Amino acid sequence: MDLDLKVAELGYKYHTDWACDPPHQLSDSEQLSEAFECGHQLMKWACGRQVILEIHNLVMSMNKASLQNAAATELPVEVQYLLLLQRKGTSLL
Repeated sequence: MDLDLKVAELGYKYHTDWACDPPHQLSDSEQLSEAFECGHQLMKWACGRQVILEIHNLVMSMNKASLQNAAATELPVEVQYLLLLQRKGTSLL
């Protein structure tokens, strides 16, 4: 996964989290410790089953080339909103 460390925002989900739930924030060492502690507790209760930790990139990065390639397909609402803001010259930050 190619991430720009200056703007990267990571999150995580365990296999026990609902699919529609947003990922838990993973931005400092305390949150990383909490994630591992949660995983350790899940492993105690797993009784031989796998415990799956998914790491999510919370920042959607799209360069101009990928935006042009995506223009031919139907875009998610979030991407359409970002494109609209970009056309207006507005920034989210």
